[in-house]
Amino acid sequence: SPPPPSNPHPPLARGPPQNLIVHQLLLLLLEQRRVEVARLLARQPLLFRDFFVGSDLRIMMWFSHFSMSGMTGFKYGAFALAHYALAHRDEVWQYIVWEGKHAQAPVSVATKTHYFCEINVLATVRNFAEHCPSFWSSDQLLKTFTKGGEIIQLDPPYFAKVLHGILSDDPRSSGGLSTRAQDLLEEFVCHESWQLLSHRLLSLMG
Repeated sequence: SPPPPSNPHPPLARGPPQNLIVHQLLLLLLEQRRVEVARLLARQPLLFRDFFVGSDLRIMMWFSHFSMSGMTGFKYGAFALAHYALAHRDEVWQYIVWEGKHAQAPVSVATKTHYFCEINVLATVRNFAEHCPSFWSSDQLLKTFTKGGEIIQLDPPYFAKVLHGILSDDPRSSGGLSTRAQDLLEEFVCHESWQLLSHRLLSLMG
């Protein structure tokens, strides 16, 4: 019997999945607008608590920047933790874990802030995550997230997934956060360099 006729309309080549395209757009947004994204996510600060609880490495990368020069040399999460601990010593001091032979008293640390270099950063931050919810919405901490947006650089794929989830939320149940995220993404796509966008998306076709 003769062979079946060939299909005159062969199927089109399949492009990358839509989720992958969105993920790449979000990664590009994080690269180019990290401060704006950090400010957006700061509206739900418990997102950051979950971010750190999920990784010892992230905790150390953000909260271990103490300095023997004292408070003026502290950076990022170390700066926030030290300021918050001194300002709320009655509520949180018991959750600071010290590496030395004995715990340091608040009155001593207030005058010799380099003593913060003696804390067990990992254990202390995990204690704050469990027992000090107000720390995660404190001005001291949120300012370290939003000042330069460096927090986003710790794990861009993680924050891309967070943003993707926010974009999928019902605006009525997310307090308008999903609408703000969508507005930010649309504004970025409309005003960003077409060459940059096309280069990133065309790379998915290869």
